[in-house]
Amino acid sequence: MNVNIFDFLFAEGYNIQKTLLYGFAFAFFAILTYKIVKKAKIKIDDRFAIAIVPFVIFSGIVRVLSDAKIINGFLFSTPGVALISYFIFLSVLFFARTIEKLKKIPYYKISFLIGIFLISFSLPFLSITNANGLLFVLAFFAPWTMIFMLIRWTLENKLVSLIHLFDANTTFVAIHFFGYAEQHILPSFVIQRSFPFAFIPLKLIVIVFILILIDRHIKEKQLVNFLKLAIGLFGCATASRDLLRILCHV
Repeated sequence: MNVNIFDFLFAEGYNIQKTLLYGFAFAFFAILTYKIVKKAKIKIDDRFAIAIVPFVIFSGIVRVLSDAKIINGFLFSTPGVALISYFIFLSVLFFARTIEKLKKIPYYKISFLIGIFLISFSLPFLSITNANGLLFVLAFFAPWTMIFMLIRWTLENKLVSLIHLFDANTTFVAIHFFGYAEQHILPSFVIQRSFPFAFIPLKLIVIVFILILIDRHIKEKQLVNFLKLAIGLFGCATASRDLLRILCHV
């Protein structure tokens, strides 16, 4: 049977094949980015995180614009929008580094401001019609924040865990209170065989386990920082899209 590659990649929904393909693609671009950043002698720290986060949020906004049918085309759905945002960020990163060398302006400030501009330009196209959704998400997320404030752990591990907890709580609220359906294979498998809230502690266990493995078995600090950042950004991407979908009732 002939399968159109564009239909396979850009059609709505997920299956095992697409999940594996996207997983390999994410790993490939993560490795590529690490090599590029390392070669460019860019330190992977909080400043690098500040430089990239707005572009991840921008990607989520564009994806919701596509969900709302405000913009159309395969480039604005998964994985097109992720690739576009990725290459925009790389271009901005090297532009910012060039300006840093010429004008001594920190690259992360330039990158952050450009990312904020993209967010400011794209966000007004969305209409917030369900602001109560944010209250639901915050109500369920707040206890986790207080728990992590009491835990003795590194700040970066807390932040990565909380990002994914925010994503998981957003998923729970979307499904339980607003009738959304989980599209991703693994979360859908868990939710269908238990109940939506079960996804939250399960995801926390997985993320904490991965972070502990990274801390125990990887000695190169820059690689540790990059892996944790990549995991955090993955959660940020899905959380921003899911929250905006709830707020815009898309």
